[in-house]
Amino acid sequence: MIRMPPIISIVPILLAMKIIPAIFEEREIRRLYDEKTETWFCSVVDIAQVLTRQPD
Repeated sequence: MIRMPPIISIVPILLAMKIIPAIFEEREIRRLYDEKTETWFCSVVDIAQVLTRQPD
């Protein structure tokens, strides 16, 4: 079983990240950039919608 940290401990991490949307085939893909680790996090749901050409 995977133990998840309490949501309260995640909030400061999310506040430190920058939300920078990307446009791909005229669709917006949500993504976050963590400057501390220099890592991009992208929405898998948004990517799947673009690749399968699904509406919202």
